[in-house]
Amino acid sequence: MNSRLKVKQNIDSNKVNDALSRFDRYESKIDNIEAQVESYDLGRKSLSDEIAELESNEKVDDELASLKAKMNKKQ
Repeated sequence: MNSRLKVKQNIDSNKVNDALSRFDRYESKIDNIEAQVESYDLGRKSLSDEIAELESNEKVDDELASLKAKMNKKQ
């Protein structure tokens, strides 16, 4: 019975390792696709588009900081 348990554990371990390996491959593929999309976007955006996006992000950061300050005052 003990040898059956070891065989089952080995099979289960192999299944887990296989699943993790597939997950790593998919994650790598997704990272590559994301990098391609980013590089494509960089080539299509003008400098003024990039600046506008940074300004927009800065406004969001300012609003978030303001909200956090309000929340801290209430506590």
